[in-house]
Amino acid sequence: MLPSALFARAVFGFLLSVVLTQAAPQSAPDIRNLMAQLRDDRTTSPDVARQILVVVKKDASARDYVVQRLPNLINGPGSDVWVNAVQVAGKMKALEAIPSLQWAMSRPPFPAQLYVTLVPPPLQFDIVAKALSQMDDRALPSVVGLLKSGDELMRNRCVAILMNLNTPASRKALQDWLPHETATSVRVFIQTAPHR
Repeated sequence: MLPSALFARAVFGFLLSVVLTQAAPQSAPDIRNLMAQLRDDRTTSPDVARQILVVVKKDASARDYVVQRLPNLINGPGSDVWVNAVQVAGKMKALEAIPSLQWAMSRPPFPAQLYVTLVPPPLQFDIVAKALSQMDDRALPSVVGLLKSGDELMRNRCVAILMNLNTPASRKALQDWLPHETATSVRVFIQTAPHR
């Protein structure tokens, strides 16, 4: 190679490395700022949650940053911060949040509504169940574990999650659970599932 070609190649490599190192950190402060807004009751909003989802789709390091912080927000007290964190976890399909979402299922369905019967709320009215149902089959072990709960409403919510997943594995989990179910409302819910 000619000396001028070697020099041009070295300069190009240097300039490329400068551009790449300057471009990479730009998303990190953005996601840090967005997460700070999501964590703050005064600034959290569905719009902030949407912005986070846009950034994490484009940047794997931003996604890692977010999924490391979601469990603490989900384990926190119910608030707008909590609502947005649960929704972000579901839409991101954040596996790291499944244990926190499983724990959050011990809370009443949210948004809170008066339930006259033990029929589960539709998933759009049960954000934790909806988030788990967005995880695909990766949430199955947690949901099946929750089916063993003594709480009839919890089991109905789990059946709704499994029905919403509508995968061969989730349908099998419903069929496997049916002989063990003692509550009539849950049995009927499983037996009338449209995807049986």
